[in-house]
Amino acid sequence: MSGLDLYQNQSALLWMLAWAFATGFGLGGFYDVLRALRILSCPEREQGSTRHPRGYRFVGDVLLVVAASIVLILLCYYTNDGLLRGPAVWGMAGGFFVYVQTVGRLTLRVQVFLSRLLRNLVRAVWRPLRRPVLWMGACLLRLIRSLWHALFGKAIDKHRERRKARGQGQQTEQQKSTPLPKTGTTVFSTRRQA
Repeated sequence: MSGLDLYQNQSALLWMLAWAFATGFGLGGFYDVLRALRILSCPEREQGSTRHPRGYRFVGDVLLVVAASIVLILLCYYTNDGLLRGPAVWGMAGGFFVYVQTVGRLTLRVQVFLSRLLRNLVRAVWRPLRRPVLWMGACLLRLIRSLWHALFGKAIDKHRERRKARGQGQQTEQQKSTPLPKTGTTVFSTRRQA
């Protein structure tokens, strides 16, 4: 029997196990929130399936592991003077499992139903508004283009003309800088001179 067991009685272990179970149950609720965000962020996929993009699932899993680690450390600090004991880990795992298998299944069905309802509502509202909104967007784009040309069009045209003139000037300078041979034949001529 170690010195730690002298200070740890059975009621304290049961108390820690109960708190760990409640904490695991709460982590199940946090997992439900992450799952609801994942379902809302991927509305075009079949809800409730495992076909979501890996990035959403990875971020959710990392957040869940970080939250569970922090909660486990705080739980051990407040219930067992900072010592990690098996009942804390088992209790959290048990509470999480019980939540996912009971309340989690119900909330998943509710989340899927609400996401489908929301998606259908958005589609019903968007269908009649789609053409006017797209028309207004096209008009706004034309207005912005005309304002841009009115404000900066002359400067852009002058810049293009200067660039074109500079390019033509360089071409004429290159033509002037290469003198023709005095004999009147080109360098690559294949004819013989008589």
